[in-house]
Amino acid sequence: MVTSLPSNSSTLLGGATMKSNFAAQFRLNAFSKQDESRVDEDEESRIDEEEECDRDNVDITVITSSSFINEKTHLLIKVMASNFSVEDAMNMKMKSSGISIHPYVPGELVIGTIEGIGSEVDSIFFDVELGDRVMGMVHGGGCSCFLSAEADNFVKAPTSSGMSNTAALALMHDWVPAYRALSVAKNAMSGASLFGMNILLTDAISAAGQAAIALASEEGANIYCCAEKTHHEYLKSLGSRITCVDLQPNSWLPELKEKMHIVIDNTCMDGYASSWEALGRDGFLICLPSNSLNDDKLFGLFDVGSLKSKINLTKARYLMSQTIIVDTKEDFKAFNVNKDESSAEKRVNFIRDFQYLAFLHEKGTIQPKISEKISLQELCSFFVIYSVAGRSGYNLFKYGMRGTGGTRVCLPWKNEA
Repeated sequence: MVTSLPSNSSTLLGGATMKSNFAAQFRLNAFSKQDESRVDEDEESRIDEEEECDRDNVDITVITSSSFINEKTHLLIKVMASNFSVEDAMNMKMKSSGISIHPYVPGELVIGTIEGIGSEVDSIFFDVELGDRVMGMVHGGGCSCFLSAEADNFVKAPTSSGMSNTAALALMHDWVPAYRALSVAKNAMSGASLFGMNILLTDAISAAGQAAIALASEEGANIYCCAEKTHHEYLKSLGSRITCVDLQPNSWLPELKEKMHIVIDNTCMDGYASSWEALGRDGFLICLPSNSLNDDKLFGLFDVGSLKSKINLTKARYLMSQTIIVDTKEDFKAFNVNKDESSAEKRVNFIRDFQYLAFLHEKGTIQPKISEKISLQELCSFFVIYSVAGRSGYNLFKYGMRGTGGTRVCLPWKNEA
């Protein structure tokens, strides 16, 4: 957990670049004010705007020492790349609606180098040195130049010279869940090969969906891709054994019912009901956590889509047969709960899966797709666009965030990433 603010947000550590970072952090925290959507090119004028902001809505913390570590069990990370996802947009939306008391800085997954090590970091459980490249999950705060977070949230990144920060982030964010989903399904079927199996992907155009297509195609699976018609031609170009169907379950279920060996559902459009019905007698449904692209609403203190997702995952976990939940984010959370055998095993499994994907990437077998590379300032502008679009009735979750599938990456240090 990042503990630099009274909330779950991270502290922005400026050092030599404190002035530009201060402006970026200020714009992140103040984007919910509707009358501050104009961006002045003069950095000084942006900083001066602090005095005019409502202190109840803006909470800015700038630490000028780049050697600062919040807790003795923390690592100080120089962030080289972080992600921006639908989850971040939803958290920012809740902030702009006045639900969150404290600011939210986006970025859950982080690739960076170690600049400082807390005095109580367990060197046996997590053997690290200054300068090591690490990757991990920080539950918000990754889109900053430096951050201080629990050491157990991180694992070492591959040292291969051919693995860029953006590629490593894409593998961690999208490819590891896809690979884990296919591996878990194969293990449930006694390690059977995917050759000739029927695999249904409920959101094939997503980054994780396209990763699953690439991995399953390598083993000769028959892949059924649910996607909007505008994406069918592109998806068919990804492999020779791909069949595209409409995104809505009622259009494909009559034809595919009880014919699938594996269904990977990362949309939960109807509580996993249609995906489960598509399974054959010996098939398995693999549920990946999803964010609804349709429920762009708030109900009291809760986001409707997030609440529905949690309810449906609980139902799938405890009430549905032939169903397995795969959540790599939960695996990350388990890292820093207890230093027990179960936590250590999950860490080892994640590293093993990532290293295998890194090997495939180095060989050129797989190519992670990066949809956007943006700076901190550009990230702020996206929030302004989102705020304006939401007020005009434009569903950004459904149209703006889906795109053509790919990982969105924030690069605080563009010349080094």
